[in-house]
Amino acid sequence: MMMLNCTPHAINIVDSAEYNASVRKHIRTSVTKTVKVIAPSGKLLNAKIVRNVADPIDGIPTVKSEYPSVDELPEGADFVVVSAMYVAARRELGLPTEKLLTVGDTVYDSVENPKPIGVLNLSRN
Repeated sequence: MMMLNCTPHAINIVDSAEYNASVRKHIRTSVTKTVKVIAPSGKLLNAKIVRNVADPIDGIPTVKSEYPSVDELPEGADFVVVSAMYVAARRELGLPTEKLLTVGDTVYDSVENPKPIGVLNLSRN
């Protein structure tokens, strides 16, 4: 199966992490290993976004986002890793999303240094 990463970042798939309920994050352990790296394909998929001013809530400005168009999916890929915004835009436009993947459960370096170091899985959309 051919999978393309159409984000600008490499995606590190890791084999394990410990869920820390107090910070609601998966945290690397001493045995966490990167098992696969999905390199960026060099093709970025974008969604055009238009933000329309909406009524304020309790004095706070709000906007309503609309997605008038998206870049076409590349030919030949069985699955394509994209941003959650790209998935939302395709859904709003009524376009299929079954080939789309987004990052799943993010794993962080530590509670003290919550820098993302990888993901446990990819999420089907």
